[in-house]
Amino acid sequence: MNAQMTHDTIQKRSSREWLWVPLLCFFRGMVLVSLLSVTMVMLKRMGMSNTMATASTACLALPWVLRHLLRRVTCVGGSRWLWVVLTQAVFALSIWGVALTLQPNSGGSVIWVFLVLGALSGGLHDVAASDLSRSWIDRCGSSLVGKDSPSFGSRQVMGLSFFLLAVMVGLGLVLIMAGDMEVLSRSLDDSWGTTFEALALCLVGLSVLDALVLPRDVDDDGTCLNPKGKWSLEEIMAWWRQPLQWAFAALVVLFTLHEWMLWRGTLLFLVDPGSIGGLSLGPQEVGFVQGTVSVLAMMMGCVLGLEAARKWGVGKSLLPMALLGTLPDVLLLYLAFRMPSDLPTVSLCLATEALGCGFAVACFILYIRYNSPGKDHAAHFDICFALVMLSSMIGGWCTGLFQDYLGYRRFFMIVAALAVLALVAVVVAHLLYKKCNSTFSS
Repeated sequence: MNAQMTHDTIQKRSSREWLWVPLLCFFRGMVLVSLLSVTMVMLKRMGMSNTMATASTACLALPWVLRHLLRRVTCVGGSRWLWVVLTQAVFALSIWGVALTLQPNSGGSVIWVFLVLGALSGGLHDVAASDLSRSWIDRCGSSLVGKDSPSFGSRQVMGLSFFLLAVMVGLGLVLIMAGDMEVLSRSLDDSWGTTFEALALCLVGLSVLDALVLPRDVDDDGTCLNPKGKWSLEEIMAWWRQPLQWAFAALVVLFTLHEWMLWRGTLLFLVDPGSIGGLSLGPQEVGFVQGTVSVLAMMMGCVLGLEAARKWGVGKSLLPMALLGTLPDVLLLYLAFRMPSDLPTVSLCLATEALGCGFAVACFILYIRYNSPGKDHAAHFDICFALVMLSSMIGGWCTGLFQDYLGYRRFFMIVAALAVLALVAVVVAHLLYKKCNSTFSS
């Protein structure tokens, strides 16, 4: 009888995931796309140089790089539900503050106070949301992915889908709205202020909904996820002293660095005027091409990548992942040299690149998950995610600088060269781990 009650309880709890897991993943996606992409386009439209727009927004990724330290903050006290809801509310209010500072005569420099506040709350939210999800899974007695299976479980498929849906909303609907407001309004401050107000209202609504549906019956003793998550400085240094960790870190950084540079560089390439090598697209067209067509193609690529990993295993899918994640970068070189003015050609090239990127991202996440060296895979996965965000910061610092001083053609040549290095790093790292009998799952 007790066993049956336990089973029924688990089934009831699992059914709730189909409501709150998508909302949580959607909010996490909206946080990143709002800070790293929408804000960058807004600053660019308001006259900021490529170097300053990319470098300044790249610094907003610092809390994600320091997620190990932020986890200690969330362990001070309070339940995981409280931390998630509180940080969501603070982020929504910070976006509202950005909207208010964009109004005429409001003092534009104050915007950075709210952006930094948004970045800090967004980083804390990411940690708290991750811990809440893991704790819920442990409490329900289930695992995210079977230990011997390379495929994503339903939670991963659902989570990744809604994360990409947030990118579509952030880059698609938000930029399209901003472009329409620019046409209707004579002031960039008014148009982008109204856009951020609408974005803030959307985030407030999501925060209220999450507060109602997120599970509260998760351990709220104020401790970290598990004792293994509390790494000391000595343990972290010991992690880096292992030679294989450097190969793994090189794979993560090089692979994601060229993707981040390509993503941000493409946004600026679409917005910049033809006089400096850009395609002179308006926010509406950028929202359609990069925020709708490309994201749909990326979703399709993720589905193909997950299916390939399920059918062939992560090992056999690794080389196609590396090729599809790097070779389509040459299409941006084609656009930079050809400078087509028709939207279908631009959309086709970007959709092809996004399709390969989606395939690569799905396999890449699986590869990180199953090949994180060491006894504590959760902690190693956190380190890998921090490396991904660190590459985002480095890419942001370099992207605008290279574009301003070298032009778009040479910039995309540099990205193509980084893609080749990433391809080599993927192959070499994989061979090293197979040779050393790593925890590779095929």
